[in-house]
Amino acid sequence: MTLTSSDKRAVSGLMNDVAKLQRDVKLLASAKPGLAQSSIENGSIDEYTVNGQLASVIGKQHDGTHTTTSTTGPTPPTPWFPTAKTVPGVIEIRWNGKFAGDAPSPMDFKHVAAYAVPVGNLANLTDQSGVMTGELGDTVQIQTDPGLYDIYLAAWTLSGKPSALAGPVSVVVPAPADGDALQQAIDDAQAAVDAAAAELAAAKLELDGRLDTAESELSDHDDRLIADAGRINDAFGQIAELETVQGRQVTYGSSPPSGVTPGKGLWVTPSGHTYISQECNA
Repeated sequence: MTLTSSDKRAVSGLMNDVAKLQRDVKLLASAKPGLAQSSIENGSIDEYTVNGQLASVIGKQHDGTHTTTSTTGPTPPTPWFPTAKTVPGVIEIRWNGKFAGDAPSPMDFKHVAAYAVPVGNLANLTDQSGVMTGELGDTVQIQTDPGLYDIYLAAWTLSGKPSALAGPVSVVVPAPADGDALQQAIDDAQAAVDAAAAELAAAKLELDGRLDTAESELSDHDDRLIADAGRINDAFGQIAELETVQGRQVTYGSSPPSGVTPGKGLWVTPSGHTYISQECNA
């Protein structure tokens, strides 16, 4: 086959195009990513998973805000079982910040939802009773009617995926106290306190009266002792006068004096330890 001059020019052009394409391919293969040096001006970048599902939106959002929105992701780990305590009309639920199997907290963690439902009523598990946003552990208080409740927890991610449920933990919520009954109990307790105070005051008055009486009796005894001592002194004085007048000798000792015949002398014993003998003349 003989090529004309025009055919030769066409073939030469195709060969040049192929060579250029080859150089472009090599350039693209050796070039570094240029996104790091890029910027977004009033727009956003969509990230997709390997199967083409939108994973996140970086930049300007549909409401005019500028942030990163996660639209899908893995299911978060199940939170640790809750603990709960109750007072009348209120359940306080606590999560310790840990996940089952010591799994780490997901990077797209949003909150841990608490569910308080009547025992056996799993249909209400679609309604979150309260949320705990503290990633290291948190508490939430739920106001509810008296009764028996099951408590569940579930972790939620920013993309809206919940974990498996942790629970249940069952609690009893007591009824609020009857105000009238409580006031009556307070009144009864106050009455008992008042009665006890009155009894104590009466006992104190009685004790004070007894003490006054005892003090008076002691004073009377002291007066009588003083009077008795005076009479004894008077008696000794009279004996001394009698001895002086009659000129008789008085012997003091713990035993009768020798040579005295019983009946011839006068013996006086003012104490249990000393004898006083008046000896008569022979």
